[in-house]
Amino acid sequence: MRITLLVMLLIISSRIFAQDTARANWNQQVKVALNMKEKQYARYIAANETYDRQVSKIMNDTSLDRRTQIAEISKALTEKRTVIKQVLTEDQLKKLAEPGMQRPIVKGPNYYKHQQEREAYMKKKIQDRARADSARLKPPCQIAQSY
Repeated sequence: MRITLLVMLLIISSRIFAQDTARANWNQQVKVALNMKEKQYARYIAANETYDRQVSKIMNDTSLDRRTQIAEISKALTEKRTVIKQVLTEDQLKKLAEPGMQRPIVKGPNYYKHQQEREAYMKKKIQDRARADSARLKPPCQIAQSY
């Protein structure tokens, strides 16, 4: 029991460390790509961390329903964007808006497994529907001949 608990804690901590490392690498890439000064970078990081804390707080608040959570997260995102627009120059904002400069989503270990399962399920569902449609759309003479 203790070994299982220890292994679980180790897995969780390594996952959290990987997310933090990925986020730090991303922030460093943004700093280099946008040629940020240290003061700009510090304010940029502070805006991101504030937003992350707000979202975490909203998601953990069980008293809020889903629509309220979405509205609150949207409000926090608007505040973050306002701060970032104040921090960065026009050229930096244009460069940040380019397709390759979007913040990557850190996906969980089972993301691809679930994605493959979902794709297989949808493919089977489409095939079943096509079979049902083809059987339903056959002319009466072909249905009689198939028996």
